[in-house]
Amino acid sequence: MSTMNLETPRRKRRRLDVTSSPSTPLSTDDQYKKDMYISFVRNALQRKLEGNGTEFYKLVGRFKGKRIDTNSGQTTYEARLWIAALTHVVSTLERSHAPLVEALIEMDLTKMDEIFIKSYVRFMAMLISAKPEYLQSLLSRVVEGFNYDPEPEPSAPSGASSQARDGVLNVVHNHLHDLLRRLLLLVPTMIPALKDLIIEHFPYKKEGAIYQTVYISNLLKMASYCPDLRDSILATIVDRTLQIDVEIQVELDDLDDPMFDPGALSQDPALRPPSLGSDDDDTDSFSDVSWDESSEDAPSRHQAENIARVRDMIAKLDAILKLLFDHILGSESPSFLPSTDTESNPSTPTDPTRSLFSTLDPQSIRISRFDILLSIFDRAILSTFKSRYTQFLLFWYSSIHSDFCDRFLGLLVARALQESDTPSVIRCAAAAYVASFVSRAQFVEREMTRGVMGSLCGFLQGQLDSVDQLIANNDKDYLHINTTHFEPFYAVAQAVFLIFCFRWRDLLGDDAGIDELDDIGISNTAGKRWIPHLDIMQRVISSPLNPLKFCSPNVAQQFARVSQSTGLVYCYNIMENNKRAEWGALSVASVGADTKNSTPTRVVIQPEGEGKADLRFFFPFDPYKLPLSQSYITGIYREWNSVAIDDDEDEGESDDEGDGRPSEMQVLDPAEVVQDPEEELTHGFGGMSISPMRPQLQALNVLA
Repeated sequence: MSTMNLETPRRKRRRLDVTSSPSTPLSTDDQYKKDMYISFVRNALQRKLEGNGTEFYKLVGRFKGKRIDTNSGQTTYEARLWIAALTHVVSTLERSHAPLVEALIEMDLTKMDEIFIKSYVRFMAMLISAKPEYLQSLLSRVVEGFNYDPEPEPSAPSGASSQARDGVLNVVHNHLHDLLRRLLLLVPTMIPALKDLIIEHFPYKKEGAIYQTVYISNLLKMASYCPDLRDSILATIVDRTLQIDVEIQVELDDLDDPMFDPGALSQDPALRPPSLGSDDDDTDSFSDVSWDESSEDAPSRHQAENIARVRDMIAKLDAILKLLFDHILGSESPSFLPSTDTESNPSTPTDPTRSLFSTLDPQSIRISRFDILLSIFDRAILSTFKSRYTQFLLFWYSSIHSDFCDRFLGLLVARALQESDTPSVIRCAAAAYVASFVSRAQFVEREMTRGVMGSLCGFLQGQLDSVDQLIANNDKDYLHINTTHFEPFYAVAQAVFLIFCFRWRDLLGDDAGIDELDDIGISNTAGKRWIPHLDIMQRVISSPLNPLKFCSPNVAQQFARVSQSTGLVYCYNIMENNKRAEWGALSVASVGADTKNSTPTRVVIQPEGEGKADLRFFFPFDPYKLPLSQSYITGIYREWNSVAIDDDEDEGESDDEGDGRPSEMQVLDPAEVVQDPEEELTHGFGGMSISPMRPQLQALNVLA
């Protein structure tokens, strides 16, 4: 039998409308052509079953990428005819026809026009309904298709603008979502497989911002019509955001060069938000960073490349966080997500599952999202000490409702104070989060602040009682205490110091009416009573554990200044003694509860060598400096300069300040810190580092 020749004749003929509904009558010519294609496909499939694959593999070849000539409208037209014919015989496909199905699944839809894509989506839905064994391969291809395609879309006109080419990619993504919605209706049990594929096809964390944001945007769109995936999608995105956040710190560690000049970052160009049409996101951005190479301060090319890489990573993190903030707020980012208005965007498919997410109770959605974020925080963020910005998702979401704020603080207080079996480093991190959150969050109200301080001070009192008991039970004339055994004590003491510096006005006693608090100045605090919990502070600072010596020197100095100015306690005499004391040991001539011995007990406080770096506590909510997403934080964030004591109100104390700690153990040079109160409590990524501050970490403030 001779082979049927289905090549299109040269003479002009009216094209068959392959997108017509089944009820639409076809002309005799159109019906004849349709029957020809169906007959050829049936014949090829049957011959393949009989062992003759010649015509079958010709059919397969028509769907290979190299056979698609998108500059020829005739070729895409023929592809539509073939897909329409296959739709009529989908139930006859057998396992031996797998190469044809695989070729169809692997098609590059960016090379096809929208009419073909619509037909393709319908065919694939019918295929899975008839042959579910192909579901895994199709799902993998669909999820992979949500990634950004860096190559120009051939279906866009030659010389088209990046916006036009981006429109082609958006059309493809829209129809992939349409296909996925259909598949979810056909096979609701595919959710676990889809979760795994989402993780598998997630762009690597070193991929550029455009790759991350396009994929994440599509995942967030997927969550809008698949509530069963909502929680896992948000968790996956936040986990990846955390990885990028930490990677920035790792890159900064790579800048550990004694010849490195942090000032070079100040010459870095302003960060640019990534656009969907940017094809050079992964390219070497060194050309964007320029210095006068003749200058002595100019960094080496290697340093400049590292700086540019860090800059790009920060821009990537900023763009991702902006998408997350937008999504959680309930508004999709217009830069990457297509409109859901089908009238203004006719290429957006319609489907009954489209509004499934919107039918859920909004309050239930908010509570569910908070539960997800809180779970991610407890599982991953709390124990990740180099995270700098990801935790602000919890900061912002806690501002939505007072119950969220209360639950977040409840978790932190429980981890820091109540769970003695929790690793010490986690308890210290939780205490740092309490301190930073209460200090910085404007939405943490006065009563909540006082309650938290009551819990922290109660913990300190219990720790001091245990130390007194150790001394009372000691039958020697000396007692060694290792700071590692009391790390939570130092973390909580520092938390109290920091909160007091920011919120001392809210800690005045009830005899200062609430209406008067806004007018209270330094000179008006004399004679004022503080909340009863603060009565323990004199005992804290004068205890053998000596927190003013072993906490952050910057926080200790600022607390000494504020507490002196407000009349709470006087710290400078202890800090002067710390200057003169031998580093690594503290002698106490007399301790309070020792009645057993006739001679005073000598208490020696000993840091555990290099382990002392573990006691560098964290400031997780240092000022937020990412330009795209900063607007979400600005209105709810308390800046230090809004609560700092003016220099003229604290005149005369500068000669007493300083803790005398050797320079190698200092986080920042006190001489530099005193010049800028905000920098005293704020040092960029270094604020979360357990390592001593290095110049390159300070420099990130300039970059971010």
